[in-house]
Amino acid sequence: MTRLSTAKALGNRVADAYALITTGMRTRRCPENCGLMVRYRAVSDAEAKRLDAMAADHDGRHQSRI
Repeated sequence: MTRLSTAKALGNRVADAYALITTGMRTRRCPENCGLMVRYRAVSDAEAKRLDAMAADHDGRHQSRI
């Protein structure tokens, strides 16, 4: 991991913590680090699981463009 990507990851974590503390919004990010982010608040457990799955599984974004 380069210094820039480490700094970006730290910045993302700080932004996520700030959103949680100030607005109560939880954040899920794509594990591929593509930039996709889903923030939500006050949803049911089933809806939270659906949003988590959406953040983790969005194949079209990771396929190479022709």
